[in-house]
Amino acid sequence: MSVTGLYQRLKELSKNDFEALIDTLLQARFPSAGITRVDGAGGDKGVDSYHGRLKGGLSVWQDKHFPNGIKSSQKRNILESIGTVFKNYHPVQWTLCIPIDLTPEAREWFDSNVVDAYSSKASIELLQASNIVYFLLQYKKIRETFFPDVISDQNALRSMIMNSDNLSGRQKGILGGEYVSQYIADLESLDERFSYEVIVGGSLPARDTRNRPGLLASIFDGRQTLNVLANDRVALQDDPIKFLVSMSRKAAERMHHSIKTGHEVRFTGEEFVKLELPRPISEILDQSKFELKEVRFQPRWASNLKSIPVKMIIPGADPPIRYEYVSLRVKYLGTDEVTFESEGALPIKLLIVASLTGDNRCLASFEVDCPGKTFRSISQAITFTDAIMRGEEFHVEGLENPEFSLKIQGVPENQDEDSRPKDALRAFVDDALIVSKYLGSDLVFPDQTPITDDYEFLSWLKLVATGEEFEIQGISFTMTKDSSLVDQVELISSANFGAKMAFRIDSETRVLFGMPIRTGDQILEVDKITLDDLDGTVRRLKAAPEKGAIDVRALGPSKARYVRQLQGVPSASPASLGSI
Repeated sequence: MSVTGLYQRLKELSKNDFEALIDTLLQARFPSAGITRVDGAGGDKGVDSYHGRLKGGLSVWQDKHFPNGIKSSQKRNILESIGTVFKNYHPVQWTLCIPIDLTPEAREWFDSNVVDAYSSKASIELLQASNIVYFLLQYKKIRETFFPDVISDQNALRSMIMNSDNLSGRQKGILGGEYVSQYIADLESLDERFSYEVIVGGSLPARDTRNRPGLLASIFDGRQTLNVLANDRVALQDDPIKFLVSMSRKAAERMHHSIKTGHEVRFTGEEFVKLELPRPISEILDQSKFELKEVRFQPRWASNLKSIPVKMIIPGADPPIRYEYVSLRVKYLGTDEVTFESEGALPIKLLIVASLTGDNRCLASFEVDCPGKTFRSISQAITFTDAIMRGEEFHVEGLENPEFSLKIQGVPENQDEDSRPKDALRAFVDDALIVSKYLGSDLVFPDQTPITDDYEFLSWLKLVATGEEFEIQGISFTMTKDSSLVDQVELISSANFGAKMAFRIDSETRVLFGMPIRTGDQILEVDKITLDDLDGTVRRLKAAPEKGAIDVRALGPSKARYVRQLQGVPSASPASLGSI
């Protein structure tokens, strides 16, 4: 059975089998994401989905077993599900998983009602039949588990047809190479402006040819990839090959938008009313058997443009905010606008869209890029983006070309948007800056998401660095018996009457963001504590041998702080200076 049969079998899966297939695929593709099934029957938060952690946050895959298409009831179901997810969680990515490919009308509805409605909050993705089939071709074990008879082994049949049963592997390679050489020679005879490359093997077409210079077409038939390349580039530039396309009005509008903006646009085969291929592609493909699945279109005028070094300034900020060197590359180039993207070590991912029609319109979007950057640079980046969100104007000026100049007006942020993630990042960065100053070195944001131990250790180091007062609910420490201190027992007893006490925390080495940190000895000063089991503590201290240690537990609540030196407590008294 062919790959087409795989599409049909995917639609025929039961609801349970489809859910199991999605679960198995996700586990295989993202083994470290901690993906778990959340059953909507158990409450109003799960809505039948899979949850895992990708891209630094929660990712949700919503499986919907809709083998008969997306109609009104299915649309309502999708909207209810995604609404419930975003009501109860704050995902960074949401993916709809379905066993069919969306029709153009359904795709337009999905883009308008789902992507446009939620893309400002998270990345909205679609895992439809063509994507699932693509991954099934990659993951052979999963394909054979769920569809054991779809794609049969053709090796034995080929050996019989070519009478190659008794040939060695090397002899088969020589024979195959000779056939391929003859095949290429026949192709080149069609039009000598073109050269050809045949790649045999693998279950998927090559994925690295998209930006390959001179590549005109790449054709994959399930067994081999045929690349059509320019042999006489000058001739092809002067007299380029032409495709005659008839398409729907909406498809034509989307292609026109792509030409104006430079953005990629994708079309389904159903959007093309007619497609006439040029020679030699029309002769390579038998169009009577040719089924158009997808067409991707994007102008490539910007592929050879150099990056532009610039500086960025917000003159209205107090004090002015400056980045003296930023590298911008042209990401998209259309007839009406150009899109620049920042590159390099800048702690901001910056996109600038500038008009080419003479109206001086410029738009910009920002995203703080934390991994691998110092907290000092991240703090400046947050200050920069906050100024833009307040509506401040910022200037972009070329370093090599002074005539390159852009003025971009900031847009005040939407007050209805959830500011908690940004506020939490700012607080986290501020704490890290305090600790960096205390340690005397720049801390670096980790490449991976900080773990709970990082947050807890950072919070403790901040308390040590600032001496900030905090509340404790209890403390455990050891006490060494010393008979020469005749008032040792009385000092213990006095703690229950509001005595201020101090405790030494011995130095240790701990890890923060992957870096070993030596804490140094610390002194914790506590205003008032109550000893747990005072009488028992006194008895154990009296019964202990000289210089013996006993464990003591004190109860709060009480105010405490870390101090550089003892205040109001006899520093020589081991009764009041223990170690936690």
